[in-house]
Amino acid sequence: MRFNSTTAIRTLQKDVVTAGVPTRLGGHIPASSTISFTAPSTISDSNGRFLSGGFRVGDSITISGSTSNSTDVLTIVTVGTGVITVKETTVTTEGTSSITITESGAGIPVANGSEIRIKAKDTNNGNILIGYSSATAVASAGAYYRLLAGAMEGIAVKNLNTIWIDAENSGEGVDVLYEI
Repeated sequence: MRFNSTTAIRTLQKDVVTAGVPTRLGGHIPASSTISFTAPSTISDSNGRFLSGGFRVGDSITISGSTSNSTDVLTIVTVGTGVITVKETTVTTEGTSSITITESGAGIPVANGSEIRIKAKDTNNGNILIGYSSATAVASAGAYYRLLAGAMEGIAVKNLNTIWIDAENSGEGVDVLYEI
């Protein structure tokens, strides 16, 4: 992999929370009962998956499954391991329920003409499955591409949101190296 000296190199760690439920390399937390909301603009995850989920400042997010906060117009102004603050002050206080949060904006763009590197974590006990949609990444459906623990693959993409991963074992994941 060659890098352009005028671009920045970034890394991202991404774990599959539940085997059989694919997740995007870009910002995405599948249905989870650990998400709660505090007015006027705070979203919390008691499992602390916002950074590992790929969320960044400036992302637009979509929330689904919430009783009072399902929307696609929220913009992240700060992001930490377990707390996101959004620009809009329309968040309604709500306890935990089964909620999905997905990046709905531009995603995580990759420098034009560069290749990302996806490496299955050395500590994985099973395969990581890679696909171009959630359907093509599902382990039980014979995924598009498989990575053994510690294996690495290069893929040319324009945005990390175009890649989905699944794992044969819950909690296992990948490390991603990319240029912006």
